[in-house]
Amino acid sequence: MTGAAAATFTGRFVGIFYLIKKLRDSSEIKLPFFTRPRWGMLRIWGGITAIGLPVTLTTGSVALGMGSVNRILSATYGNIAVAGWMISMRIEDLAFNTLMGINNALVPFLAFNYGRRSVERMKRGIRSAFIISTVITVTIGLLIAIYPYPLINLFRPSGNVSEVAIQSIRLTIAGYPAVIYSVIYNSLFIATGYSAYGLVIQICRSMLLRIPAAWFLAQSVSLSWIWLFQPISFVGAAALTWLFSWILLKKLRRDLGVSPPDKSTSDGWER
Repeated sequence: MTGAAAATFTGRFVGIFYLIKKLRDSSEIKLPFFTRPRWGMLRIWGGITAIGLPVTLTTGSVALGMGSVNRILSATYGNIAVAGWMISMRIEDLAFNTLMGINNALVPFLAFNYGRRSVERMKRGIRSAFIISTVITVTIGLLIAIYPYPLINLFRPSGNVSEVAIQSIRLTIAGYPAVIYSVIYNSLFIATGYSAYGLVIQICRSMLLRIPAAWFLAQSVSLSWIWLFQPISFVGAAALTWLFSWILLKKLRRDLGVSPPDKSTSDGWER
């Protein structure tokens, strides 16, 4: 744990140093490391907070949901279940972080073109993100699910913990198509200023869906199948994402002057 904490601190420090150097030396817009606060900034800070605070709370809801699931796993199956789940999550991050990287790139792209009222470029960006995410994330996920041992052995777990981690990885990755859908449309929510939609979806996934599903499965199935709570929560979140995206797209059509879609089209963004 000490080594992991030290690695995290070192990674953050190096990342911050790199960003400061790029912003000061290489960026076309020179940004100072320190700035003198002015009253005129309050309005800008307010706009940033209105979008950023829901995103911050979204991250907090994930931690609360995971803590509750840990208690369920520990009380029902013991520490082996918790250890296996934690290892599986670290390994799944190899696939999931590629998706989050695409999400981080898509948000400013969509926000810029939303400001330009360029619906066509927004459509192309979302379509490209879906294709790239599906190819990269699903490919990495499948490789991890098929050949998990080289990565699991890095953690030097016992045999029982290894088997638990593999079961968790394979059932969780089965729900990745739903995760891709939710993450890509969450980029649209943030880019257009409706990050509260993403907050509601994440709370539902992490707490209102994942925790009850884990509790129910813990009373009903063996340790091998308890991990179904992950794809269940993913699919539920995707359904809620579809609802909010439908509401948002109606608003965008009205605000940007886009006519309703023809019945022969599927993306709902035709002019």
